[in-house]
Amino acid sequence: MILLVLLLSCIGFTNTLDLSGLESSVSKELVSDYKDLLSPPLSRSKVDEILKVVYTHKKYRTVRAIEEVKDGQTTFKIIAEVIPQISKVEYVGKLIFNESTLSNIVQIQAGDNYDAFKLRSAVDRIKEFYRKNAYLSVETESQLEFSENNRIVRFKIKPNTQSKISNIYYITKNKRLKEKLQHLARSYHNDPFTEQNIIDLQNDIKKYLIANKYYAARVSDPNFEYLEQARSVNISYQLTEEHHFNLIFKGNHKFSSTKLIDALNFKDGDSLGVNPASDIRERLKAFYKKNAYANIQISTTQSYDKQEMEYKISLDIQEGSAIKITAFNFDGAISHSGDYYTQFLKNNSGKLLKDNLYSAEELEIGLNNLVTHLQNQGFLMAKILTSRTNYSDAKSEVEIFIRLDEGPISIL
Repeated sequence: MILLVLLLSCIGFTNTLDLSGLESSVSKELVSDYKDLLSPPLSRSKVDEILKVVYTHKKYRTVRAIEEVKDGQTTFKIIAEVIPQISKVEYVGKLIFNESTLSNIVQIQAGDNYDAFKLRSAVDRIKEFYRKNAYLSVETESQLEFSENNRIVRFKIKPNTQSKISNIYYITKNKRLKEKLQHLARSYHNDPFTEQNIIDLQNDIKKYLIANKYYAARVSDPNFEYLEQARSVNISYQLTEEHHFNLIFKGNHKFSSTKLIDALNFKDGDSLGVNPASDIRERLKAFYKKNAYANIQISTTQSYDKQEMEYKISLDIQEGSAIKITAFNFDGAISHSGDYYTQFLKNNSGKLLKDNLYSAEELEIGLNNLVTHLQNQGFLMAKILTSRTNYSDAKSEVEIFIRLDEGPISIL
């Protein structure tokens, strides 16, 4: 028992501080590191500060001081309720997974403070983990073995039977597509009904649809039917807009048909609207313009086979020539030659501008980078006033005019 006697010289009595209710390591730390708090005179405010220091150790659930007066002497007795610690974590039953994996799931280990809420959460995480791995009927509970200030935590796990994927159904009007998807699904038959397998299956379906030209098809979230007390599961998907697209490109010399299909950048569930040919035409025009073919012309014809649920779209492409840049012209409040700004644009925009080919997108990138560069050089007010392009009569060449205001230079 550590008993500190502190003199209250102002009133002629002694106050004592009783630290016997603390662990010896904590009381020794107080005596060694907090001498100012323990030096006389001992007041109630100092006792409050001592309680705060003790509580920061996180070993105690509650910390309080009891004031006892006897024969004119006051004793402040520190009372602390110790939080029990976990001395060991055990896993029992047919675990399926190794203890290292389970330890990462429960996030509880020897040396942790015992916390009933964390223990319940750990049981829930074990259940969730097993269910994600197809053990839908898993049973688990936690058991405690008590000693004075320690707890042995024991997780009891009974996985039961792993659920398997039985049948996969597709609800669609497109009979040809249905047959192909059923063939795709065979590789998943009798696989474990895990969360990852369901994700993989759905991704495989979506990739198949894009790769096989069902560009606008949409796949619903899966619906599950549990059989034989969840020993097996049927999965069904609803498909909509499941039209097949037959795209025929004519007149494309600069880019291959495969390159153009990639450039259309179809994604799962893309909406092509009531006139898919128009949507596809606009996507192609944007791609050509981005690559310096601003004079691109595309005409389309579209037909639809209701029985086969197939669009046949013919795209007649007149690429024209890539637009060449004949000159960059800079004027305004500038401090460098036009060649300086021209070279900066070519080096800080994109491949097309560097090769003297016109791209509105790359030009905008280059101008934004030029303004940032000038501001970093101290021209904090630098800005582009105007930017315009003059095309040749044949619209095969362009001259670019840029008015730039650098503003005053700032000197720190």
